[in-house]
Amino acid sequence: MSETELIARVREVRDWMLDNAAGAACEDSVKAHLEGWSDEGKIKGWIDLYRDGIAPAIPGFEGSQGIDFGCWTGFGTWVLSTMGARRAIGVELNHETMDFGPRWAAHFGLESVAFACNVGGVIPMTSRSMDWVYVNQVFCNMRPDGYEQATGEIARVLRPGGRLVFCDSNNPHCPQTRERLERAYRTRELGNGDALHPEGVLFKQRMRRIEQLLGTAETDVVERLAQNTCYLGAAELDRAILTYAHAGIEPASPFVGGWKVPPVNPATGMAAGNVTDPFWFAARFESLGLEVSINTHPAEGPSDPLVVHELMKTSQGFYILGTKR
Repeated sequence: MSETELIARVREVRDWMLDNAAGAACEDSVKAHLEGWSDEGKIKGWIDLYRDGIAPAIPGFEGSQGIDFGCWTGFGTWVLSTMGARRAIGVELNHETMDFGPRWAAHFGLESVAFACNVGGVIPMTSRSMDWVYVNQVFCNMRPDGYEQATGEIARVLRPGGRLVFCDSNNPHCPQTRERLERAYRTRELGNGDALHPEGVLFKQRMRRIEQLLGTAETDVVERLAQNTCYLGAAELDRAILTYAHAGIEPASPFVGGWKVPPVNPATGMAAGNVTDPFWFAARFESLGLEVSINTHPAEGPSDPLVVHELMKTSQGFYILGTKR
């Protein structure tokens, strides 16, 4: 299938998914995921990444079988499968999208794609059975107390010689990532905003809630607390502010440039916004029997293969390439 034909096919499948998810429990998740495939430029970007980056990073990708871990709707799993894999399996914890995945795949007769729900954090696959596992922007959206089990399951299902391609962001060791996130939050919360995020709306909402919780407080105190709780919401925000009120413990922002560090929730001691640490993941995968190489800086890193580095460096905070021993 040529790139032009694949782009047209992706649009067709995307539109069917949007239409048929309407009214279903998974509607919001499907819409949110497919925003990344909303126009031809974004579609082409994903195709380029899979074709020129991910597939070449996996020795013997043609005819292989592997897992797209944290696949969400499985839409990207299917596109990845068109690059020559015998079978691409989308694994996801979200039951709603996992109910929808087999439905749309069956409608389009996608024999090379399968889905599995990792109930309880367990990947329902035989040990040492997968040629590869691809992980993209999953752990930054996962509860940190699930990291060890998830990484253990990824290592368990990889066969000897199997390949791990692991991409994530929000890590405290990559200044470029933090600066990018800080710019985004300043725009959304303190700056001019955009069509989706009007000027300062989340910041103002948080200020109102903080004022309610504290009763009386100086404006500069409320503003400082609102700045340094930009990753927190609902009960977590309340706990952080009440901790400040009763114990004087300041919330800690994950950002640099005048915002406080380190990036931890003062009430739980957990990383705010699931800030991921590439060095922890590299050491963890090494302990699980993988040989790894790691990139944490857009201008440096391994070239295995070089095209992965070139494609990832502009969009990911870090990536890890691993091979199961």
